Amino acid sequence: MPAIPRQDQKAAHWKRLGVIPGAPECVIKAAHLAQIKLHHPDRGGDAEAAKKINIAYDELKGAGSAANEYVAAHYHAEPWVVLGITSAADPALVQRAGKQLAAEVSKLPRLAERVEWAIANFTQTLPPAAAAASRAAAAGAATRIRASAAPIASRGPRGLESWVNLGDIYWREARRHTMALTWPDAVPQRIAIRCEGAVRADLRRSSTEPSRCELDVSIDWDASGAGAGKRRVVNGMVSIKWPGSRGFTTKVTGTLLPYASPNGGHESAAADETPPAQPALPDGLPAKLDLGRIEWRADATRTIQLTWHAFAPYEISVDAPGPLRAEVTASKVMPGRFSVALSVDWDATAFSPGPTVRGYTLDVPVVVRWGAGGEAEVRVKGLIIYPALVTPSPAAVDLGAVTMGQQTRTSLVLISSAVTEVEIVPTAWLQRVDGSGRVLDGPLRLATNVPVRVEFRVHWPPIAERATASFAAGKPVRPTGRLLVRWDGRAIEVPVQMTVPPPKRSAR
Repeated sequence: MPAIPRQDQKAAHWKRLGVIPGAPECVIKAAHLAQIKLHHPDRGGDAEAAKKINIAYDELKGAGSAANEYVAAHYHAEPWVVLGITSAADPALVQRAGKQLAAEVSKLPRLAERVEWAIANFTQTLPPAAAAASRAAAAGAATRIRASAAPIASRGPRGLESWVNLGDIYWREARRHTMALTWPDAVPQRIAIRCEGAVRADLRRSSTEPSRCELDVSIDWDASGAGAGKRRVVNGMVSIKWPGSRGFTTKVTGTLLPYASPNGGHESAAADETPPAQPALPDGLPAKLDLGRIEWRADATRTIQLTWHAFAPYEISVDAPGPLRAEVTASKVMPGRFSVALSVDWDATAFSPGPTVRGYTLDVPVVVRWGAGGEAEVRVKGLIIYPALVTPSPAAVDLGAVTMGQQTRTSLVLISSAVTEVEIVPTAWLQRVDGSGRVLDGPLRLATNVPVRVEFRVHWPPIAERATASFAAGKPVRPTGRLLVRWDGRAIEVPVQMTVPPPKRSAR
């Protein structure tokens, strides 16, 4: 099989993403995101198609032009050419590519306005006479172009959206999406609105501004069918047409939840209508949860798997009082399954008073809420062990006057509020020793509230090195330093000192 020429491969990649060859780099990225969202296997798409889309993006990445240069070069082109996408692009791609392109040229008002015009007029085309007039004006022609006998399409308003997502809508909820429309001159007197599917649209004219109006898009509950059952997606179309135009169509989508909203949206239902079903308690919800003993700053995350098999909510909320925190993750594979991860917030204000010997007793209610008033409480208990507090005694060590070379010892008593290991770093002229005088090195383990005596002896060589000059002048040496006690990222310094007088000279 002969190899496909590189140029033909590029052409196939542009076509697969739905963009015009040479489109801006930001539009190529937006097209890839829109296409992969549509064809990803996790969303019910085809894996092979998603693979080809990723390959196309990898091949075209970096081959696009700068956004400002592209829009300026195609300023007087058709709306889809201005956006850098094909005329058959999906409404979702129009919105995604248009918003991305508008953001790129936002600092250039003239180009940004042209991009907004292209988004609003994507489904419209200019007649030949109007296109010729636009090109002549851009070229600076001195001849005035008169209107031809054929009527020119009336320019549409700014603010029209080709795709509206109403999101998750509870049964009988008064959810609506408003498009604020601004016309070049005044709002036409005659505007025809046609709705398809379970959606409705209402036009409201501004009483103060003749050029402004609002188009409200909402769910037509009388055409939505029964409310009980599993949640479902509704699709509809709203077409708006004014004199001298081909019209504009907006795709409307939304997800109907089969139970009433928390604000009582079902009250608007007919008197003889059966109240919608409510979701019951989920599987996997415990009455209480014992975290046991938790060491300070340890990872003590516990995860609860909640599953609704019927009338599953689209989302849930979890109220966890401090020092607990909760993170909710909805399953992408199984609707109605949620993971609630409970963990300890170690920076919570509950720990601000500071550690105690007894630790912190955790006993808080975690409330899970869903749907129309669905609520359950889980009691979470546990014992949080505070970090150890090590206290030295005495707070400072003074060995007094010590004769040079004399075998001298001192000690330090350590006590801890919890089991921990401490590291003791003495100053250069002290050594940590045991009862037999053997030098010790390494950590020391402390039990809870059990005093431990640590012995030290004077190490004379470092003192002797600097004592010669002082003794020759008849002055004593006063070694100073510190004993460093470290544990669990904390440390305490214990100052130490002594005085070594000069040796007495023998009389001749």
